[in-house]
Amino acid sequence: MAPVNTAEVPMSRPEADEALSRLRADGDAFAAALMELEDHPGRRFLEGTASEGTTLDRWTAAKAAIGVLWDRLGRYRTVVRQPRRPTTSPWPPCSCAARPPS
Repeated sequence: MAPVNTAEVPMSRPEADEALSRLRADGDAFAAALMELEDHPGRRFLEGTASEGTTLDRWTAAKAAIGVLWDRLGRYRTVVRQPRRPTTSPWPPCSCAARPPS
């Protein structure tokens, strides 16, 4: 099956709302998984222990990677939330009616 160019196939408003709902649910599931990781006993142990050598190197890299995941989740949620602005028309409002007569 050939890939579909979504730029050529517009979604209806209900289809777009459904897709955004799925994306928001995916973000929520990812956040829940990160929260479980934050509460994992192994992570809590490593946070409370003075590591050295290979353990320190690997834990430092893992903490940085987890930080990147949280950052990307925040960016993902920002992008997915943007379309929530209500729109009734694809066109901007006309300001000509708001002008006083001359």
